[in-house]
Amino acid sequence: MLFGGNTSYAPQSYLRDTWTFTPGARGTYATYGTGCPGSGGTPSLGSRLGEVPIAGQTFHAQVTGLPLVGPAYLFVGASRTQWGLVSLPFDLSSIGMQGCTLLASGDFLFPVTTVLGSGLCSFDVPLSLAGQSFYNQVIAFDPAANPTGLTVSNGAEAFVGN
Repeated sequence: MLFGGNTSYAPQSYLRDTWTFTPGARGTYATYGTGCPGSGGTPSLGSRLGEVPIAGQTFHAQVTGLPLVGPAYLFVGASRTQWGLVSLPFDLSSIGMQGCTLLASGDFLFPVTTVLGSGLCSFDVPLSLAGQSFYNQVIAFDPAANPTGLTVSNGAEAFVGN
């Protein structure tokens, strides 16, 4: 809280202003659910060094337990309960992915840079997302994992701070 002050154009003129600083909302990043086993273990999604998403800044999602080779992608979406006509969580066993569950909508897809079973995905958080949530999950190509050749990580819920 700040009270008073003076003006630069009239040094003898004192102000009777009271200013109160209210910090913006704090971002959060919390994981939920579980991934399914693949050739590199069970993919586990989290944020880099406990980072939280802040509007207007770059956010880094990190995943371990990926296969040693092959592409991976980060699903980013607005829901953890619905993706189009599909209710989430959705059991992926029916498409040959035993023990795998789709946990987040895939409204946007970002490539994950992978090195020896670990991955990092960086993206800019739009200012328009301040105070809102988004959800994500990693999907990785892993031919040795199951008949479909895919594995998924746990999910994460992000609340964007400002």
